[in-house]
Amino acid sequence: MAGLSGEAILCFSGVSQAISADGFLAEAGIPARVMPNPVAGCGFCLRVAREDLERALALLDERGLPAKLSRQDGGETGGTNAS
Repeated sequence: MAGLSGEAILCFSGVSQAISADGFLAEAGIPARVMPNPVAGCGFCLRVAREDLERALALLDERGLPAKLSRQDGGETGGTNAS
């Protein structure tokens, strides 16, 4: 994952959710990086490669961890995954 281009930012309602999501994605072999929430100023988000986004969202849905897609490819704002 180099730079923000080609990446998506997934935000969570709590820090513990972001940390749990990072662990679940790591177990599934999906690289992610924990980062501060760039929009709200508090909380944490995960940065994932765009090509891993669909798989990451599906896994998080299975685990009951709703994530809001905050950015994709360095600036587009988006919706949420279904949870």
